[in-house]
Amino acid sequence: MLKRILFYFIFFYCLTLLQTSFFVYFNLHHFFLNFVLLAALLISCFASFSTKLISAIIGGFFLDIFSLNRIHLFFGFYTLSLLVFIVFIEFVFKKYIRHPLFNR
Repeated sequence: MLKRILFYFIFFYCLTLLQTSFFVYFNLHHFFLNFVLLAALLISCFASFSTKLISAIIGGFFLDIFSLNRIHLFFGFYTLSLLVFIVFIEFVFKKYIRHPLFNR
């Protein structure tokens, strides 16, 4: 478990660093892709619930640290929004999707 947490820590750190420093210059009409949200979505499709929560907490934490937007109102905004997103995706997969790949 510690290796997995360390992997997600390094993975989301690098992803957030790339998103906030390099991919900012590649926008389409001031629309920016949130790669941390996309990574959390992919992890939420194929991982266990505890892994989903860990990835949402770590990814949101790094987005809170590196973001300079006026949108987020308090520290922990992105962490809370990623947690709500993960729980919502978990609910949708459990309730409406009956595929053996998503029923872990």
